[in-house]
Amino acid sequence: MNSDYEPALPKGFVIDKYSIEAALGTGGFGIVYKGVHKHPHLGDQYVAIKEYLPQDLAVREGTTVRAKSAQDAKTLQRYAKKFLAEARRLVRFQHPNIVRCLDYIEANGTAYLIMAYEDGESLSTLLRRRKTRKKPLGEDEIKQLFLPLLDGLAEAHAHDVLHRDIKPDNIFIRRADGRPLLLDFGAAKEGYSASEKSSQMVYTKGYAPLEQMVAAGRLGPWTDIYAMGAAMWRAVECGNARRLPNLPEAYDRDYATQRGQPDPLPTAVELGRGRYSPAFLRAIDKCLAIESGDRFQTVAELRQALTGEAGEAAARPEPRREVAIRQDEQQTERPDTDAPRSQHTDTTERPQTRHSPRGGATRRRGLTVAAALAALVAVFAAAGGYWYWRAQAPAAEISAAEKARRQTTLEEGEAAYFAKDYAAALTAFRPLAEQGEAQAQRWLGNMHESGNGVDKDIAQAQEWWRKAAAGFRRAAERGDAQAQSNLGAMYGSGHGVDKDLVQATRWHRKAAEQGEAQALYHLDRLCKEENHRPAC
Repeated sequence: MNSDYEPALPKGFVIDKYSIEAALGTGGFGIVYKGVHKHPHLGDQYVAIKEYLPQDLAVREGTTVRAKSAQDAKTLQRYAKKFLAEARRLVRFQHPNIVRCLDYIEANGTAYLIMAYEDGESLSTLLRRRKTRKKPLGEDEIKQLFLPLLDGLAEAHAHDVLHRDIKPDNIFIRRADGRPLLLDFGAAKEGYSASEKSSQMVYTKGYAPLEQMVAAGRLGPWTDIYAMGAAMWRAVECGNARRLPNLPEAYDRDYATQRGQPDPLPTAVELGRGRYSPAFLRAIDKCLAIESGDRFQTVAELRQALTGEAGEAAARPEPRREVAIRQDEQQTERPDTDAPRSQHTDTTERPQTRHSPRGGATRRRGLTVAAALAALVAVFAAAGGYWYWRAQAPAAEISAAEKARRQTTLEEGEAAYFAKDYAAALTAFRPLAEQGEAQAQRWLGNMHESGNGVDKDIAQAQEWWRKAAAGFRRAAERGDAQAQSNLGAMYGSGHGVDKDLVQATRWHRKAAEQGEAQALYHLDRLCKEENHRPAC
């Protein structure tokens, strides 16, 4: 057996024509093995085998993957199909800088992706070694790694596929020839994060942009470009005397800058001054813009900027081409904001964009309650929460069709708000708010607080928040976990109710007991406050 990875298949177990040699690694969504195909004429051909085994949903019984419950069985089947669908797309890719996907197999109650086995090391390993030896990567070395990766990424985008999890751990450098490869396209993992089972988002802290965490967010090439910029930022940071902490999450950056505070992410220009060319560093910083429209919009633009071929044209955003499905079609559990994250308080005119650059939010990889607590810790600021859950149904009974219409209108309003089209957002939110939709009422309160699209009026903001709090309370008392989490957040911020951390803790605890991930975060954060520990 592969004793280091308890749920792993045993050595010698055969999947189709591939025999397991060893488990290479495991995570909440599956296990990667080294395998071998003993070809009668070509000899041993080594492969990497990725097994889909989401540990929140499934267990292994013998060598078969089984769902933990009847409800989990439906979810497991749905996302195993997504895993296979993504595998079919990846098998069609033939690019020297994307790890080759050779085959896909459905067996043993789950699905497998067969990839070429490569010998080498990750970029994160290389950066650690070079930092230890005080030999950081030079500009030419960084470009030699990232320009080919950008070519591979452009190929993926041409097939309408986003990576969604670019980071140094997913950049692999072959030992034989130094060729960089992009590993582990993340669609199957993000598909699972949409399940009814869990609202724990799956992406990597510091490398995911804001639109990747917002239900109404639109993903596109600019999403991967943010992550690619973060990986290059880490390579530049490697030259500093001491390693900086983890990259701050996009939400934390946005939250700070919206309030006139410094961006917690040092710019590449600051970190690399005197060691790299200004144009190179500015290109990295543009990748990391909080507002998606302020980034490079295509890989071609970024590549031109890095090679010095950009000129003025590359600085002008091209029309945005949306590659991936809407984020709210990937997530049924939505991120929560007490005041929606795009509550702009500055008066600077910016391009109409969906999300904000140099400053955003990020959600985590947590797969257990403990992991969720650890991974969700950095998202909310002390003022009592800033993410929102989807609108609570009003007390009056309405038809399923009307609920769907209201939900669609709410999402359209959110999308307009994130694009800074406040007039359109107001047109969507106001009728819903007047019909008693608590989440729309909350949005109107936020708009009046910030003065976005309406006159700035704190009294009017509190009036809408009071209505929203009353709606959330009705649903919370009926046992609705999301409403309980919303109500707890409002007590934590003093929006619509008197600020009361004891009540905030009470409602977050009720929601957390039902597995509400955002409530887990709030509860963990409240209980870490020195003056509030007795209430916990």
